This record gives sequence, structure tokens and C-alpha cells, in this order.
Amino acid sequence: MSAFSEDDQAHIQAQIERSEKVGLDLSPNLYGASFVAAMEDLSNAIEYLWVEGERLGIASRKLGILGISAGGIAGLALAYPPMPWVRRVSRPDAVVALSAAIVHPWRLEPNGPPCLMFHGPQDRIIDMGNAQLGAARAQQVGAPVTLIDTKVKGHVTQVDAVLDGTHHDGTPYMQLVLDQFARLRDEV
Repeated sequence: MSAFSEDDQAHIQAQIERSEKVGLDLSPNLYGASFVAAMEDLSNAIEYLWVEGERLGIASRKLGILGISAGGIAGLALAYPPMPWVRRVSRPDAVVALSAAIVHPWRLEPNGPPCLMFHGPQDRIIDMGNAQLGAARAQQVGAPVTLIDTKVKGHVTQVDAVLDGTHHDGTPYMQLVLDQFARLRDEV
């Protein structure tokens, strides 16, 4: 936490308290100072790709994030950043998160980037209830956030579920991931 200014430290602590107040029961390490640093790192990576994208053969400025666990939390937070960081970070155009949750559900908005969360029951690291809180809030405010319950138990097992599993409508989960990012290409 000491890497942040006193104002930022106070904001981070306030965000932790607000997250707990709305019912999130994650370890504060997943949405405290380390989480904010990860969010800033992802923002820096997006900005780097904007600057160097053409040289690297990237045809679009639209970028998506695929994150697992804490990486998914950081990606979701960057899509809907805490208020003090809104003008300090660059947001992705889409997010896919596995075994993750939105830790600032009050930041969701109808015109935010689309986010797709995959989660399952009996996750001892990030309980499904945390993801459900964000999904319920998204539905209330019309934010483009979708939660898919893979029905697969556990935390790391969600990766295999997304790679090999199928949605109840018959669509492979991996196709849903590809579709999420294909929209970025279509919107260029």
C-alpha cells in the first residue's frame, strides 16, 4: 500500500470497506492495493498496444482482456474502474473473466464495455455469490455484463470448463469467448 499516495491509500481503503458492505466476501488482497496496481498495469499494457499496435501488426485500437481469477478481477475492475481512477486508466473494450467477480458493482453502467464472466459452484477462492452480486447489479442498471454458471465445481476447473464445455443452449463456451472478442473486430 505504501507505493500509493495518502489520498490513493484512503480511496483504496474506502473501496475495500464499500465492497464488504455490499456483501462481497473476498480476501481484501483481491481488491486492495495489489488489485489496484494490477489494474494500473493492465491499463499501461493497453496504452502500450495503442502506441505500438501498428508496428506489432495489430490492426485495431479495440482491445479485450481475458483474465482468470485475480486477472479476471483486475480486468473487470479496469472495465468499470473505481471513481478516483476513471480518468487515470485506459479501459478495455471487452472482458472475459473466469472464476472472477466484479468488486465494485456500484460502478456498473449501461454504456460500459461488455463483460462475460464464467463461474461455477463450490469455488473456495472466489465464491459464486460474489459474481452473482455483480451480475444482479448489472441487470438492475442495464450494464452489458453476463454471468454464465458452468455448473462445474471449483476454481481452476473453470478453465477446462470454458475450453471443453457447452452452454445449456448447445453453444460451446469457447465460441462465446470468441464471439465476445469478434465483436471488437466487427466494430472497427
